[in-house]
Amino acid sequence: MEMLTEKDKLLIAALESFLANSPDMIFIKDATLHYVGASRSFADLVGLKERCDIKGKTDYDLFDTELAARYREDDMNMLEIGAPILDFIEPLPLSADGKSRYSSTSKYIIHDDCGTAIGMYGIGRDVTASMELEDLKQKAAVDSLTGLLNRKSVIDEIRASISGEEAKKRHALLFVDLDYFKEINDRKGHPFGDEILKKVAQRLKGHFRRDDIVGRVGGDEFLVLLKNISTKNEVEKTTKLIFEALPFRHADEDGSEIHVTCSIGVAMYEGDGKPFETLYEEADRAMYTAKENGKNQIAFY
Repeated sequence: MEMLTEKDKLLIAALESFLANSPDMIFIKDATLHYVGASRSFADLVGLKERCDIKGKTDYDLFDTELAARYREDDMNMLEIGAPILDFIEPLPLSADGKSRYSSTSKYIIHDDCGTAIGMYGIGRDVTASMELEDLKQKAAVDSLTGLLNRKSVIDEIRASISGEEAKKRHALLFVDLDYFKEINDRKGHPFGDEILKKVAQRLKGHFRRDDIVGRVGGDEFLVLLKNISTKNEVEKTTKLIFEALPFRHADEDGSEIHVTCSIGVAMYEGDGKPFETLYEEADRAMYTAKENGKNQIAFY
């Protein structure tokens, strides 16, 4: 058995001290989604007297069945996709007086030296108070199915980005449209289609920078503004990464699978004061070019 070095011991001691003292709700799971560690505040949240009592437990040991199933599905989707979940609003167990509580949680995959996923960790903060203050505003801005910005909000934010202080910078607008989605909906039903839309949204959100703007404009259509792009080559590389992340297979309850692909149209904003309506039309036309050329591809205007 390999002995721990003094450096290893120091790192482990530092991690233990951090978990014992951090006010954030931090947890660590292995690849089978069993807990291996947690912060004091997370242990308090789930009612454990000692932090070490969490080792070997699953979400089903700590939360009610509905919450546990939701957490597990999120974790499995993240490990499957290979992208982190950032600033995701999640429900917490009800407070002592029966009121709803929420956390803003980010989850990250842990890889070994060979790049294999060996676990994950999450960091959450109780945002119930701010959620209560922002609830009406949030509901008005967010698409309830995917958690992305809704049509009005994403268009408003993109319009502001190309007309305000960043109007002189270079941006790129991506119009993402799923292929054959109407046929999938008609054949498999709307609940099946909704699950596909949620997976697409998670992939999109996980592959963009925090400053980029991502939203659903309706049906199976999504808009993304890549902000402050230095070169067109950077746009091409980033768009290709997104494109490669979106094809996936989604299984029905009967075990049959649907292969989901998309077509992406890209329009460049060169800091020239181009209005949003023109940029949107260019991205839309580029997307239809991708569709007409056989779908499942990227086209630049």
